[in-house]
Amino acid sequence: MQNTATRTNTTKITQCAYHHDREAVNTCPECNQHICSECYGIRGGKFQCYTCFAKQDPKSKSKASTSNKTVDVTEPKKNLKPKKLKGTLTKEPIANTNTASTENTSGLGKNSPIPPGIKKWSWGAFLMGWIWGIGNKVWIALLVFIPLVNLVMPFILGAKGNEWAWQSKKWDSIEDFHRVQRLWMYWGIGLSCAAIIYYIIVLIVSLPRFL
Repeated sequence: MQNTATRTNTTKITQCAYHHDREAVNTCPECNQHICSECYGIRGGKFQCYTCFAKQDPKSKSKASTSNKTVDVTEPKKNLKPKKLKGTLTKEPIANTNTASTENTSGLGKNSPIPPGIKKWSWGAFLMGWIWGIGNKVWIALLVFIPLVNLVMPFILGAKGNEWAWQSKKWDSIEDFHRVQRLWMYWGIGLSCAAIIYYIIVLIVSLPRFL
């Protein structure tokens, strides 16, 4: 009885020129590059690889490798169904981790993320003090009634007021938040100007008594 040697059948498959760990399922008719199911776009009824697609569309960016290689595998991979990209190219899906800029995180407390554009000086908080604090549910603003603390509290409110107001109160959107804070600023400037004019008038009226 003869001994039979067991052979491992290896199949040579063509590797994608842009993704070296994937099997090529098509060949670009322009440059003959071997490409996988995610490495081509459709234009005018024809598919093209990254490089050829980018040559005709300057907005498309390609960082493709240009070398073709073959790899040995013990079993051939399953045929991959080409994916129609309808004129756009993507290499890998990228998850959007910047949720603070797309989600409304207002009113969720002190640990809620702050969207871009919120962290800036608040003139409404600086000028209106405790009145602004009550209107925006920032109760720490009531510390202005404590002697000595009231000397630095306006500056703290000006620096941190927008963040505290965003975290303490629910707002419809970032635009709505900025609109309301602008109104507080206008009221603060108006009342401050009125107070300055009042004190000037009182000073002018009282000045003859001291002469």
